Amino acid sequence: MSWSHEGDMAKSVARNLQNEWLEKVTAEGIPFIDEEPVMLAESKSIFAKITFRWRADEESQLDRIRAAVDRVMGDLYDEGEQSIDNFYARLRVAECDPNTGVVTTDAGGRIVWKKDDRGQEIEDWSQLTGQDIEQCLMELSRVKLEIAPKVNELLLEAVFAKHIHDDQFQDAYSELVEETIPGRNAYAARKTRQDKYHAFFCYYLWSSSKTFLDEINNFCRVLEKVRYWRIEEGKSGKKTSFV
Repeated sequence: MSWSHEGDMAKSVARNLQNEWLEKVTAEGIPFIDEEPVMLAESKSIFAKITFRWRADEESQLDRIRAAVDRVMGDLYDEGEQSIDNFYARLRVAECDPNTGVVTTDAGGRIVWKKDDRGQEIEDWSQLTGQDIEQCLMELSRVKLEIAPKVNELLLEAVFAKHIHDDQFQDAYSELVEETIPGRNAYAARKTRQDKYHAFFCYYLWSSSKTFLDEINNFCRVLEKVRYWRIEEGKSGKKTSFV
């Protein structure tokens, strides 16, 4: 199935997960939101240890949001992650099965690299060539050209969702003319709760996408500096260390 907008795909994933959760609630009798306390205190002392935990319904909401966002992130940045992985593959040493020689991968299908005693990936920057840098920069430039408009579209959706919530809140607030101000606010908050969470979902989706795009931009700037250092190294004849 094709999707005209990234947000549409995320919303579809969230709806599917919501249906699965409702079936689980029905089958297992999981307590609803009002039946579980949010914060549990061991005593009345102000210094008492307070244990925080999500209500079951809230936790399921976050799980659906994370799953939907992960789905969109995978769709948006699969090519970018592959380009970065290919770049580091020229520097690092992959873990292999000693019996078969097959490269080890994690649950997400990404290569597992050998690490040193400090838990850091072993890298040999002397293996890096100028062509490797140029190739990675060009690949990421193409990725950014495709992704930037989509990330901007997610921002516009988030802003629009926030405006919808504000409008709905004001409409609900105006319905109780003779009620007190706190009462009208409480009524409007209850009536527009779904719009508020939808606005948060749209913001969560945009913020996660934007953060990854920023990291790609930062990675490209580092590569440009490495390229510059390599050029200067060639001119001076001095070797540059990257560690």
